Amino acid sequence: MKYEEMFRTYEGLTKMKSLKGLTFNLAVVKNKNRMLEEIKQVEETYKVTDEYREFEEKRIETCEKHCKRKEDGSPEITENGEYSFEDAEFTKFEKALKTLQKKYKEAIDFRQNQLKELSELEEKGVDLSYVTIKEKDLPRDISTEDLETVYFMIK
Repeated sequence: MKYEEMFRTYEGLTKMKSLKGLTFNLAVVKNKNRMLEEIKQVEETYKVTDEYREFEEKRIETCEKHCKRKEDGSPEITENGEYSFEDAEFTKFEKALKTLQKKYKEAIDFRQNQLKELSELEEKGVDLSYVTIKEKDLPRDISTEDLETVYFMIK
């Protein structure tokens, strides 16, 4: 199972709360716990550094300082979710952003490397052993969507 698939499967397993069957539920819980350990390890390895978080906060402050404003004074946001700028203010924003990027270059480079590694990791297979069950241990009222989620557990 690839990491990306494991993340989706974990999400699916967390939604299974009303299905009955001791063997089935025990396998779900054990597999969730195994996946959660791996997910926590990945999150810890690729978490955002304080320095990068500081850069992001200052970048947003810079955006808000130079962006267009609505009549109520709030920032004008485009349909794409980006700040809207007048040409003259955009030039000021770009200059301020370049200064920030120079100051936080190390943190930005480190984060870009983290994201690249994480993207590559998501394509790799996860080396976990999963608890399996027999088809007879599946709840009779399991939905097709839930069955697709737990399919990897069936011997």
